[in-house]
This record gives sequence, structure tokens and C-alpha cells, in this order.
Amino acid sequence: MNKNKAIVLSIVKIIIAALLIECFIFNFRALESIGYKEIADFNSIEYTGFTEDSGKYSPIPDVEQAIEIKDIDAEIKNVYLDIKYKKTKAKDYFPVVLNVTDEANSQYLTLNSTEIVPTVPESKYLRTHLIGKSKNLKINLSNLNSEKEYEITVSLNKRRPFCFQLWRIALIAFIILLVKLFGYKSALYRIKLDLADKKQKAFVIVFFLLTVTVFLTIASVFTPKKWKTEEWQANLQYNYVAQAMLNGHVWLDKEVPASLNEMDNPYDFAERTRILEENGESVVMDLAYFDGKYYSYFGVMPVIVFYLPYMLLTGDYLNTLYPILICVVIFLFAAYWFMHTMAKRHYPSTSLGAYILLTSTFIFGSEALYFVQKTTIYSLPIAMGTSLGLLGVSFWLNAITERGELRKGMLIAGAISIAMIMGCRPHLAIVLLFIFPIFGRKIIFTKFFSKKGIPNSACVIVPFLIVGIGVMAYNYARFGSVFDFGATYNLTGFDMTHRGFIPERFFLGYWEYLFQPFSVSARFPYIDVVAGHMGLAADYQGQIINEPLLGGFFAFNLIGIYMLKLKACMGELKKKGILPFILTSMAFAAIIVSVDIQMVGMTIRYLSDFSMFFMIATVLIILTDLERRQPENGITRIVICLCALCIFVNLFTLMANGRYTPLFNADRHLYFKIKYQLMGFLSIR
Repeated sequence: MNKNKAIVLSIVKIIIAALLIECFIFNFRALESIGYKEIADFNSIEYTGFTEDSGKYSPIPDVEQAIEIKDIDAEIKNVYLDIKYKKTKAKDYFPVVLNVTDEANSQYLTLNSTEIVPTVPESKYLRTHLIGKSKNLKINLSNLNSEKEYEITVSLNKRRPFCFQLWRIALIAFIILLVKLFGYKSALYRIKLDLADKKQKAFVIVFFLLTVTVFLTIASVFTPKKWKTEEWQANLQYNYVAQAMLNGHVWLDKEVPASLNEMDNPYDFAERTRILEENGESVVMDLAYFDGKYYSYFGVMPVIVFYLPYMLLTGDYLNTLYPILICVVIFLFAAYWFMHTMAKRHYPSTSLGAYILLTSTFIFGSEALYFVQKTTIYSLPIAMGTSLGLLGVSFWLNAITERGELRKGMLIAGAISIAMIMGCRPHLAIVLLFIFPIFGRKIIFTKFFSKKGIPNSACVIVPFLIVGIGVMAYNYARFGSVFDFGATYNLTGFDMTHRGFIPERFFLGYWEYLFQPFSVSARFPYIDVVAGHMGLAADYQGQIINEPLLGGFFAFNLIGIYMLKLKACMGELKKKGILPFILTSMAFAAIIVSVDIQMVGMTIRYLSDFSMFFMIATVLIILTDLERRQPENGITRIVICLCALCIFVNLFTLMANGRYTPLFNADRHLYFKIKYQLMGFLSIR
């Protein structure tokens, strides 16, 4: 069989497999209901809480709506319920509670609440699991609008039609294709990575663009369509800074309430709230207040790079979405570049399959998804800081030629990238210290700390001096100190000026940031927050600052346990000369976690501060272990499973309820389509 015929045969097999899964898994309930005998004419059916007109029902305000069917005397296999009105919207849904009797319950048994979604046909069938025959059924409804007339259809034991979803078949086929491409026996693991090969380069570009598409699609789903509404005023902070700069000063052109200036401690949240309410005033939250004026404590670099140029060109405000997307694309590019550089330099036998799989895992494990799920100003400094950090490290890694010489252009580009972090997310500028493990003692002393190395040293030092002096001058102009970035003056839900250092915070913080497992249940979307805003339950007797929390790093990225193999791989890592690089990366993660715990508290987005550094160590240890244990450079089943799990979990948790901007709020129709048309096979519905 020639190659083309083999490819065609593989495609045919994938399509057949997708169709079989569509028929026998996703349409299982339709097959199950083939023998059902529908009951549509009832001896007794009563609509309470409604007024009826020509077969249409209008809810009576402040009255419970219910439909009660009596004298059924039959087994109820399912309840079909359709609720719609003249202009049914895609986001509409109606909570439903079934109350039934059966041979085990002569009085009404109340079942778990569920919902009917008019635009999702699969949701209209409520599969019941009762004992013997039922006599009575009562359906409680809610979320109905008293100003609308509804058409309500009820029947029992209705045969479900086959619902073939082309998008679902395409998705199944795509997943099967990925499994085939990256399964244990895939030919990709027998192809040595070589991007000089045009076919390999094209293959990698396709996956890079696919990753970009995934991130852009997620951003389009979760980003509010109207960003200048009052609800999103907080996202204008960078625009306020740009406007202030154009007006020739560094404070924001926002009026400060008079009572705020008179307070002894304006950062005391409860006292500030009380006084402002008494005076009928309000403050703009999450601005820095200092010496009677508002400032932005966010780093100024995004303003200089994005907002100020845009305002100069258009005279208008810039939507924060676009700078975030630019930073995310840079991060994705830097991830592919970084992984290729490390493979080429230290793991020359790396396969094409391992490269793409581990790069994808590195990206998702670095929690970059948060940036596109929550496209607000709070994401931008971390997104810009991490993308610049990884880009700068990649520049420096590529600054060393095979002969040990240094490329000055790469040195300068890396220094500029990393120096700019000081104006984004200052403590992420710790990435600068990667310079020592990257270049090593020999190069540091011969190519930097020597007379001949002065130009090389200047390539690194000068960008930091220029950016550093600029940032310090900006700090001094605002707060009278070159080292004061203003974060402690933030008008937020607690007093950051008196945050203090309390060692006992570390235990709770490390647990939540690293080891906290998910809160799971049998109800879609199966994962819920472990703590709501400022609602973390703990024995710690002190103020706990937290935003909604889902789980720690290892819950999102179980593959991180591979760092435990560091000791087993120590000998090989020393030979390759990258042990200091890995240890430094792990140290950075530990330091950043500690800083976040003490300075602010616990929030999901701060996982993006440090996860990248843990993932650097993880993927490099995996590459080392695979090379050490498998001379043929295959990849073990366990690594494939952990990589797939890491990517899946990070994507799936985007739907978790309770987090900021959950999918239920961002796109309710998509939420229910996923629940009933994609994940419905997991449910008794």
C-alpha cells in the first residue's frame, strides 16, 4: 500500500470511528427510547400559577408556577418538557424540579433540580429512574417572565430523535486524529526534530497556529462585547494613565472624594466604606491613593508600549483585550522557540512528537489560559511580564554560538525584554538571574567580567540602566521614592499599607497555591471553587485575603510531579550543564509564591506568576528521563497521559462555576450546548 492510500484509509477509519461514537455514545438515549410508548393525553393536568389564553400561559407574579399531572398509572421513563415564547433567546433557560410518586413513594419524592433550555433540544428530555408505576407527577418551574406568554408542551415516555451534530462529529474526529498522531506508537516519535526540514517546519507552524486559534477563540467567548460600560470602568486604568501623561502629569484626572482626604487611614476598607456612605461619596476601587491624588499602581510599561501610542494615533481609549492577545501570542511563540532551543542544545535526539507534545503541555501548564479567560487589566501585567521573561530567556539562550562566542544583538534583545518586566510585574524581573545558569561560570568570567567582555556586559547592563532609571524616575514622581511602586496604596478590600509579614501565612498559602485539590461533584461542570471571594475556610486566626480559588498548581498540572524525578536525573542534568538552570527556575517559582502570599494573598491569576518556572523544570526533567531510559527516544505512555491530562484539565476548568467570569455568564448558550450535546453522555439525562 502506498503512502497516499494509507493516509486516505486512516482518514476513512477516523471518520467511521467518529460516526460510530456519535451514534452509539452521544445518541445512546435515542437508541434506548426506541420502544417507548408516548403518553401525551392525560386524565388530569393542571397548570397553577398561570393565566391561560388560547393555549398560551402567562405566569402570575409572585406565585409559584407548576404543572401537576395525576392518575398516570404507568412507568415514567422520561419527561418531555418544552417551554418557549415568541422571541426565545439563546441564553434562556428554565430551572425545573420534578416531584413524583412511584411504587416506593406514595407521597411526592422531590428529585434534583435541572433545567430546560429551549434552544438545546437534548435538554428537553428528562430521563427518570423510578420504581415501578407512577401515579402523580408535579413539575415546578421558575425563571419565567410574567410579561411573556409561553407555549408549554408536556408528554411522557417520548421517543428521542437522533440528534446528529456535525460540529461534534468533527470534534470527535479531531480528537481521534490527535490520539493517533501522539499515541505511544506514533511515527512522530521516530522522527528526529529538525526544523531545517520544510515538512517538519510546516507541521510545527500548523500546531503553533492551532494553539493561537484555541487561545483567540477562548478570548472571543469570555471577553465582554461591551467593554466601556460602567461595569468595566476598572479596565480603563491604563487609559487613564495614558491620558494623564498626555496632560503632562503622572496622577490620574479623577476627582478624589473630600472625605477620603480627611480620613486618618483611608486604606481601612470598612471604615472607608462607612464614611463614604455617610457622605454620599464613592471611590474608584483598585486605584492607588497617595497625598490627595489618584494614581495607578500598575506598571507603566503597558501604557508606553500600547496605550499611549494608540491614544496618540486615534485619540481614543484602547480595549485591554488587544494588548493581552498580543502578549499571549508572543508567549506562545516564545514557548515554541524556548523548547526548540533547549532540545537542539541539550537533547539533540528529541523527536518531533515529543517536542510538540511537551511544548503544548508547557504552554497550558503555565496557566496562560487565564489571560484569555479574564481579559482585564489584572491579567495584562502578568501576561506581559511572563511573555517578556520567556522571550528574553530565549534570546539569551540563542546568544551563544556553537564556538562559544556571543551574539550582541541577542544579548541586547534579551536584556531589553527582561528589563521591561520592571515596568510590568516587578518581582518577575527576577528572571534576570537566569543569566548565570544560561551562560555559565566560564562565559560569565571570560565574556562578561573581563576587559574584552566590556561590550558584552554593556549589551546587558545598558538596557537595564535605561529602563530601570525610567521606572525609578516614574516611581519618584508619584510617590517620592525610586523603589516605591505604589501597590501598598491600593484602595482595595483590605489595608495593604499594614499587610505586614506573618510567617504563619505560608502554610495556608503554599497549600492553596500548590496542593489544594479541586472540589468535584457529579453535577456539570463537575468542578467548583473551593472558596469564594474572601471566603476561604481555615483555622488561621488572621485576615485571609483570597479571590475565588479552584485548586493548586499540582491540581491543574499533575504532570508537575515529574519534578520528583530530579534526584534520579541529577547525573544526566549535570553532564548536560542544565542542572543550575532547572534549580534556578524552581527557586524562582518558590520565591514568587512566597512573595505573592505575603504581599497580597491567594488568587487564581497568580498561578500564572510562577507556574511557568515549575513547568520549565518539569519538561526538562521529562526530556532527560526519556533520554535516560529510552535510547530509541520513544516516549512513555505515562508521559503522554500526563500531558493529555494537563492540557484537558486546564481547558475544562474554564467552565468551572464560581470563578470570575464563568462560562455560564460569558456564553450561557455555549455552556448548555457543552453540557447537553458534548458532556451529556456522562449524565443520567
